[in-house]
Amino acid sequence: FSLGLNNQTWGPGVNKIILSDKSPQFLNFGYKWNLSNKFSYTHLYGKLESQIDDSSYFEIYNSDFNRIASLQRSINAHKINYLLSDKVTISFYEMIVYGGSRSFEPYYFLPLIPFLPIQTYLGDLDNDLIGMSIKLELQNNSLYTSLVVDEWTPPDTFKKEHKNWFIYQFGVDIETYLFNNKGQFVLEYIYSDNRVYRHKFAINDYY
Repeated sequence: FSLGLNNQTWGPGVNKIILSDKSPQFLNFGYKWNLSNKFSYTHLYGKLESQIDDSSYFEIYNSDFNRIASLQRSINAHKINYLLSDKVTISFYEMIVYGGSRSFEPYYFLPLIPFLPIQTYLGDLDNDLIGMSIKLELQNNSLYTSLVVDEWTPPDTFKKEHKNWFIYQFGVDIETYLFNNKGQFVLEYIYSDNRVYRHKFAINDYY
């Protein structure tokens, strides 16, 4: 179990595209469950800052805009790690950002249940992202790749008209020796569709 005011980092590489350390620290708690020697499951809840004024407080504070509360925004995330071998790790991720009048959404705390059908059931109001990563370790070197899809709509995946927006990452981490000193050579390529960070509702934006 974990509880803290910090950055949770998920995914391989220096510039992680799942959960990175680039965001401000946020209050979060969660747990990791070792289902077997090869499978582990992690579930996370985090309290985010929306920076959107809650207009319901305007009359209470008589236009003192230094005391206006912001609308609530939260994130739930879960991941499954699978050790394919002692050299290959495959991870599956899903994250959901939601806000408005909800600080906790009980449905998103159900373990091992995908968020996508839940958010569809709740009215398709929230921002759902799914992803996966593969990491291959060869002695002291590693190759890795990650993929994130925003608002995945399975029936439209291969259609010309769709709203499946992607971030993908490729990287290599090689151990080097220069002048008898041990070091690393890291090369990463990341592509991101800017629409991943936007949402129909501002409360769910990643900005």
